[in-house]
Amino acid sequence: MVLQLEDDQVIGGFYQPLSEYTCFTGIFRGETLDLWVSIPDSPDVYAYSIPIQVQTQIASQSNTVDLSVNELVLQEAHRISDLDQVSQNVLNECLIELNV
Repeated sequence: MVLQLEDDQVIGGFYQPLSEYTCFTGIFRGETLDLWVSIPDSPDVYAYSIPIQVQTQIASQSNTVDLSVNELVLQEAHRISDLDQVSQNVLNECLIELNV
């Protein structure tokens, strides 16, 4: 899974090496990352939730929580330090596909 975090919204993709990818959009709601997964070559979209932990919360004036990528911890996931070229390509394709 590779994703880009901007404010409380994410865009990214699920993939396995040497395989196709599936793009998603999502938002943070409490202790979950709620995703809407787009199926390739299909109008179908499926909901999917991932439990999260936020290490540090920074309150803003609008009573929302601002997250930085270093504060987000997806449960049962391992963070990689640098994106390889395949991961970057998947993310770029999803940004294009989802018109971002």
